[in-house]
Amino acid sequence: MNDHDEEPHYESMWMRLISMIIVGVLMGFAQSLFWVIAVAQFIIMLVNKREPNEQLSEFGTTMGVWMAKAHISPQAKLVKLADKISNLRDILASPPADWSPERKQAYFDWAAAVVAGLRGVHPGLEAVFDGLYARRLEFAAA
Repeated sequence: MNDHDEEPHYESMWMRLISMIIVGVLMGFAQSLFWVIAVAQFIIMLVNKREPNEQLSEFGTTMGVWMAKAHISPQAKLVKLADKISNLRDILASPPADWSPERKQAYFDWAAAVVAGLRGVHPGLEAVFDGLYARRLEFAAA
């Protein structure tokens, strides 16, 4: 084998190493940012009498969903999907008395964001979730 045949192998290994380092740094940054958001939201809720900042909450939820998606096993995804299905069924059957229709819809939307990060693990359960999620419009009529 000549030196020319060896170069692509080493080049691809170096690119792989660089990619791994970049992903690691970005995940570390994302985790740090997630914790900063969580602490800031806690402080905001202390100051605002338990009222969260909606934009910060939405951003943190979306970021948390994508971080979880990167680290969660297929079995854990199934459990999380089943949990969201159970929660939506409970809210439809017997919603918390102090939840407004808007709060119920917000929970359904949050659950959909979580399930978006779980897609592909079990199409049958995803269809069950989608059917329950479609029923969120019942709260607007109530």
